[in-house]
Amino acid sequence: MDNNIIKGLRSEYFMTLTKLKKLRLNDNKIETIFSTCDGCFGDYSFPGDVFQNNVELTELFLNNNEITELTADHFSSLVKLRDLRLQNNKLTEIPFDLFRNNVKLYNLDLNTNQILRLHSDTFSSNINLYELDLSNNRITYLEPTIFSSLTKLGKLNLMSNGLENIPGELFQNNFELNLCQFLIIEFHL
Repeated sequence: MDNNIIKGLRSEYFMTLTKLKKLRLNDNKIETIFSTCDGCFGDYSFPGDVFQNNVELTELFLNNNEITELTADHFSSLVKLRDLRLQNNKLTEIPFDLFRNNVKLYNLDLNTNQILRLHSDTFSSNINLYELDLSNNRITYLEPTIFSSLTKLGKLNLMSNGLENIPGELFQNNFELNLCQFLIIEFHL
């Protein structure tokens, strides 16, 4: 479903696709992701788990859209999700519990958004995360424990953020991280 003009996602779009494993919605105009309120009058919708029936989903690509906000429920049913790409949207913040149920997440791409800050628990449940791209955002500070649960992290891109310093203990548990080859950090002095 890439390269269309889809402006919003609603739960009924994917409700019957219970065996769906890969969903690519890149290069659309998606601004909002809503669940429909069953039993409500009119066309009422609210932010929520649009993918609640898609528990087999392992890849979700939402690159190059207009998404400005995500809530903790948006990906909560996707317990098998391994690859999530949200590159080039308009996200300014990531809820600390957005990825709490995505324990199998291996690749997470959040590059080219407008993220200002990340909570120290943002990735605490993502123990299998290997590749994380946070480049081209507006992050100026990283909590010292933000990557502490990511013992399998191998690739990290923090380029073009405006980081002012790196806490000494930032990478203390990242045993797989090859700092020389994969860690890309650009400092703005």
